[in-house]
Amino acid sequence: MSEDAKSSMQPTLLLTAQEAADYLRIPLGSLYVRIHKKQIPCIRLGRLLRFRQADLDALMKPSPLPRRRGFNPDGSSSESAS
Repeated sequence: MSEDAKSSMQPTLLLTAQEAADYLRIPLGSLYVRIHKKQIPCIRLGRLLRFRQADLDALMKPSPLPRRRGFNPDGSSSESAS
């Protein structure tokens, strides 16, 4: 069996709401607010909520900052003088 097939057969780790809040280091109430705002993905099993650890890891990945218009790190202006 190939290495890719073995890794795809590993079970997905699901966390409870309390475990997800602890993992993200946020209060449980904040987790529920972010779920309601669809900022945190979850799986509904009947009335239970479960969270994939991989989804939570993706939330904590740093995102690139947007470039500010007219700003270059070397100090020059990106806008042409007219």
